Amino acid sequence: MCLSHIRNVQDELHPGSILQRIPLVNLAFEVELRRLANFGGFRLSELAASLAVSERTLNRRFKEAVGLAPLTYLQNLRIEVAKRLLETRPIGLEAVSQRVGYGDISTFRQLFKRKTELSPSEYQMRFSRATAVNAEGELRRSRG
Repeated sequence: MCLSHIRNVQDELHPGSILQRIPLVNLAFEVELRRLANFGGFRLSELAASLAVSERTLNRRFKEAVGLAPLTYLQNLRIEVAKRLLETRPIGLEAVSQRVGYGDISTFRQLFKRKTELSPSEYQMRFSRATAVNAEGELRRSRG
């Protein structure tokens, strides 16, 4: 997954982001966005250690800055990126799940449905530009 794509989603979630004004939180994002972009997993303990703070301190400062715990924010970010992928690319659910950092497709499906109230497949059918383009092409071919 492209780091710039993740940043675009992050900027849309938090325009004029407070995240950039708080050094610890900004550094935390840099570390985790790079890891997410490289399909890595998220471990708060590793992130806290890499920032030389306790998990509690990282959690508290992050929540003060963003209003959400780091894991919740990362889950929201991953779901937003997944939504973009489902809307714009004709790729399978397993590929989307892996690209946003979920090795277990079942976990991804459950989280996606909890956050959007639609399954990933339902979301893709409803909002996919690729599906709309394909349907338009089919309609043109059938007309002749």
